[in-house]
Amino acid sequence: MPDYTYVVSPDFVPTVVPAGYIWDETAFQELVKATEKATTAEETIYTYGGAQGGTAVVYENAATLTISNKKYDSEETVATTVTGTTSTITNSGTITVKGALASGAISGGGTIQISAPGAVSSTDPIAVTADISSSVINLDVALADLAENSYQFVSGTIGENVTFQVNGTDYEEGVMIDGTDYVLNTKGGTGLWMSMSVKTQGDLNGDGRADIVMTIDQSSHSANGATGAWLIQQDQTAVWDNLSQRNQGWEIFGKGFTTASKTTADVYLKNTDNIVGAWTTDVNGAVNGWVTVETFDSNTQVLGLGDFNGDGQTDLLLRNINGAVGCHLTDGTGWQYFASLGDEWQISAIGDLNGDGRDDLVLKHDAGFAAGWLTQDDCSIVMSDLDLIPDGFSIVGLGDFNGDGTDDVLLQSGSYYGAWLVQNGNVAGWMGLGDIESGTVEEIADFNGDGVDDLRIRTEAGELGAQLVTGADMLEWQSYGSVGEEWKTCLATL
Repeated sequence: MPDYTYVVSPDFVPTVVPAGYIWDETAFQELVKATEKATTAEETIYTYGGAQGGTAVVYENAATLTISNKKYDSEETVATTVTGTTSTITNSGTITVKGALASGAISGGGTIQISAPGAVSSTDPIAVTADISSSVINLDVALADLAENSYQFVSGTIGENVTFQVNGTDYEEGVMIDGTDYVLNTKGGTGLWMSMSVKTQGDLNGDGRADIVMTIDQSSHSANGATGAWLIQQDQTAVWDNLSQRNQGWEIFGKGFTTASKTTADVYLKNTDNIVGAWTTDVNGAVNGWVTVETFDSNTQVLGLGDFNGDGQTDLLLRNINGAVGCHLTDGTGWQYFASLGDEWQISAIGDLNGDGRDDLVLKHDAGFAAGWLTQDDCSIVMSDLDLIPDGFSIVGLGDFNGDGTDDVLLQSGSYYGAWLVQNGNVAGWMGLGDIESGTVEEIADFNGDGVDDLRIRTEAGELGAQLVTGADMLEWQSYGSVGEEWKTCLATL
């Protein structure tokens, strides 16, 4: 087959056809027929077609084939489609897609390289529409263009034998790329998305908003142990989600991530035998499995959940009856000793006090002051002074109330709430939040997806909602609905 660079355009005719290019309708029809054969030349199909776009047909490729949406003699681009009709494209070489490729299926052991010529758009990404099997998919993209959004590169079914690369490097779950954790997600084998690993604490379905887990906790109730969740929607309504049945002797312990690559939170439980496990969730917020995390002896108290080594996977905070405090790293490392605490110290909260991606601890001393334990790369801790706790105030928990990526310390005095704003492990200022006349703060998380944590409330009447933090001294009540007294909604420990 001739070594041509093909220009495909129904409504644009160049004034000069460069050497090596073909340009007439008859020749183009011959091209379509010729591409049914395996090729060995390095070829480019330019699908620029002016305002109408252009269409080319590819059936088989054994060479290096580039499908571009650029005009052959400039950087000008147009949305176009290259199709393989409903037939299978057999690819044993490399197809580089710089436009859009639509096919019934793509098989063969070749590489599909998806290259973005400029900034990637979440609404108009570089995309392949096909069922893909037995191939390598290489995303050749500027990672900075991804920002904190999710982009779909492939629409279709992804086979089990497909492997992934990012900029020519084999993709591994939980491995940093250029210092940032990116996630490839096939969402049940259909489609291929790529996004930064942005985890929202307590978010069961990965939509960037925390959800509310609840369980019936009355031994006399006919449905005792039934567990579900309200999935919080973009319009701030709540949609019911059945989770699973909590067995006798088990209690819900909190929400976290059983693997580093997950952006859907799993539900952690522990039982009276000191076994910790988790219901794993999918992108719909449904339970799709069970993972046993670890079994501990009776001398070990499991205090809470946190990511203490910054790998994106939830670890367990432990305290021994001898006062030793440390964590169980779930990456296979196991027990890591922090330090020992006397009875005069209480662990009040878990969160990231310095923005390094590792969770730290807030401690309260009987003398009325608070300190932080800042976790280090080697799992040692550095103590930081926070502040004296004002008279009449108590520590409620940690949350990021100003959106700077560092958790702040929530304090309460009666119905009034405010926060120590924390930077680099130290108190840098004060932010008043406001009065909450009715109800108890049961959870601190981001319920509207604005990057600022809110206060999830349950009132005495059983109404569940959130005081959305919209600024200093600005709380906005959002009701999600009411539940009966049989439903337990305050589930996490720290």
